[in-house]
Amino acid sequence: MAEELIWKSRAYNDTFMESYREAFDRLNIKDYHFKRFILGNFDRAEDIHKRPLSKMTQDIARQLGIIR
Repeated sequence: MAEELIWKSRAYNDTFMESYREAFDRLNIKDYHFKRFILGNFDRAEDIHKRPLSKMTQDIARQLGIIR
């Protein structure tokens, strides 16, 4: 899981993320669903109980700058 997050941090540059975000906006998909799609896990602190390793995923994603 951590390795995949490192790959995503390298592959998903700002331009790529913005184009994905625009596509999600056109589909009326909420921002937190977009982040969940990118991470493959929940990104909000209140959701860490919903899937195993959510907290670890969030911590690593923040360190890598995938989410803020």
